[in-house]
Parts: sequence; C-alpha cells; structure tokens
Amino acid sequence: MKKENVSVSYESAFGGLNLLNIILPPFVNLSPWTSNSADIPSLVNQVSILKSYGFTAGYFIPRNPLTMHVDPGVELEFGRIEAEETIDTAEEFITAGWFHPFTRCPGDTGGIERELPHTRDGAMKLCAMWMKKRAENRGLALIGEKRRDYYTNYSDVIDKIINSRGLQRGAAEEYYKIAITDRILRFGDRELGYAFSMDTLERSVLKPLIEYYLNPRREAFDKIVGARVYFARHYAENENDRRISGFLSVLSGIDFSLYLASQKHADRELNSPSLPEWSPGE
Repeated sequence: MKKENVSVSYESAFGGLNLLNIILPPFVNLSPWTSNSADIPSLVNQVSILKSYGFTAGYFIPRNPLTMHVDPGVELEFGRIEAEETIDTAEEFITAGWFHPFTRCPGDTGGIERELPHTRDGAMKLCAMWMKKRAENRGLALIGEKRRDYYTNYSDVIDKIINSRGLQRGAAEEYYKIAITDRILRFGDRELGYAFSMDTLERSVLKPLIEYYLNPRREAFDKIVGARVYFARHYAENENDRRISGFLSVLSGIDFSLYLASQKHADRELNSPSLPEWSPGE
C-alpha cells in the first residue's frame, strides 16, 4: 500500500476519547494455570486492594494518613525502589504491606489477603505487577519519555519477592506472560470484540502491545505507533466507526503514559511518515 502524507489532528481523527467512559474489566484470568481457580494468573487489582486498605475510590495518595502506619524502616526499604526515601507509589505501598503487614492500618485485612495472599501464587502476582511496571518504565526510557530508567531497581524488588517464596524465575516470568496477555486481550475483547475475533486480536491487532510488554524495545513501540496511525488513516472518516476509540481505550486502559507517548509519536508519523507501514495482517 502506498504511503500518503496525511495531516490529521488527534482531536478530529480520534474523536476526543473520553477516558471517563473506560471501565476496568474484571481482573480474572481464564487461562489454565492450576486446578484451583484462585491460582489462575492475573495482575494485582490495585483499585480493589487499595480500597481494602482504606484509600477512597482505590486511588493511592502519597503522604495520606494511611501511609503513616508504615514503619520508618519499612518505608526507607521500599521507598528506595524509585530512588526516593518515602513510599510515594501504589506499587511501593502494596509491596511494603505484603512483606510487612500494617498491623495498625484500619483496613479490610480479609480483602487484602484475598487480592494478594501471602502464598507462592500471591508472590507470583506481586512479581507480575512489577514486571509490568518495569516494562512500561524501560520502554518509555528507551524512547526518551522517562527521566530515569528504574529497570535495575524493579529487577531487584522482583528478585526479593522471588527469593521470599523460593520461586523459579522461569515460572514467575511465565505467570506474567499469561497475566499481561490476558489483561490486554480482555480490554481488547471489550473494546474491539465486535469488529475482530479474539484470535485476530491476539495474533494481529493487539500483537504489538503484547510484544511490547513482553520485550519492551524501540521496535515494539514503533509498531504500537504504526497501529495508531493505521487506525487513524483507515477509520477516521467515519465518525460512527468505534474501532479508533476502541483501540485507544485499550492503550489508555493498559497504561496512560504509554497512550500519551504513542500519541505524540503517531501525530508526528501521520504528518511525516518515516516508519515501516503497519497493518493488521502482519
């Protein structure tokens, strides 16, 4: 297919994606893992566990009174994950609470344990949370969208979790692969299932996103940009075609920072093509 220099604004091409309409899907994986359905690979539902800790609407707020229940030594240990000496991210807080339960925290301990049990499967789930964050940070760092690459720090905390329960690294990585692929495909099926089969989503439409999370490289990011450009060029003219907003909902639902970074690069690519043209058939 011949490339065309098309000048398109994202406001017109993508119909003003309304993020308020994005509803998180259930974080339950249907892929086989063990005979116990509770052990099926899934990512941590941060909203659910933060609600159990007492955070309003499940959103972590640094220096919230709830964080005052963290022992100073524990805060120093886990706050350093992202080079600060205070716990200022949801992931740091959740991990600190898993290693050192906050006995004074006025939360729903039962809900916390159900979402992230102190078991081998709970450790797998916690590892997967950090593997996702590591992929996002490394990917954006490689394209100059992050001021600092925390790859080593995230790898260290993953090692700490693995060692705490005597996990096999390969098993933890396989758990993450299943969990992140399932998360992406669940978003995809909800937003794009009316237009594409699950097989097409996995093998084609959402393949760049899955590859990016399994091996965050510049080439993988460029394919995500290419997919955004493809959707803009082929579906922008029909304002009733929901494939554009659906694809963007998947991106923003998985990681809003990735959504914003790919938007900037795709906007540039729409007006001055430089990347190999991507199509769902690849």
